[in-house]
Amino acid sequence: MVVDLLPHPALPAPRGLRLSVRALRETASLRLIYRLEGAIAEIRWPPPAQPVRADGLWRTTCCEAFLQDERPAYVELNAAPSGAWAAYAFAHERDENRADAALALEIMTQKTADALILEALVAGADLSWRRPWRAGFAAILEDAAGRLSYWAMNHPKDRPDFHDPQGFAALLPAGDVP
Repeated sequence: MVVDLLPHPALPAPRGLRLSVRALRETASLRLIYRLEGAIAEIRWPPPAQPVRADGLWRTTCCEAFLQDERPAYVELNAAPSGAWAAYAFAHERDENRADAALALEIMTQKTADALILEALVAGADLSWRRPWRAGFAAILEDAAGRLSYWAMNHPKDRPDFHDPQGFAALLPAGDVP
């Protein structure tokens, strides 16, 4: 599945950028491939970091995914081009019931003059592979002047809100379990 992300219309986004996400549900894992193309020199990239869990990644350039099965509970994943990542579990909209979901992300990035590819491999006990998921894919891009733009598959509210379940518009079918 490949989906295009669009900037929220209420906030300025650098011109000449295209952002898409490819989601591949694999045996007991999920591979997310974010591809940013165009004038990527306009984007501020976080400095390289250790590939460990870190909070506050959304304050600068960061890719996100929200995964939900038939329950109101959902998981939020954050992947930064720096290599840092985070995973959170919510009982329902914006009600974090654990500081950390039992997931881990492995992040790889490739950068050229006009494209950045961020690939996140997600594995862990919090994902039920036998059920389909609704998914919301998003990203925050910080431009060279420090302005943030918010990108998602759709924007159901007047202000950016990636936690709105109406934004979980993609359907990932059930996967195979070994």
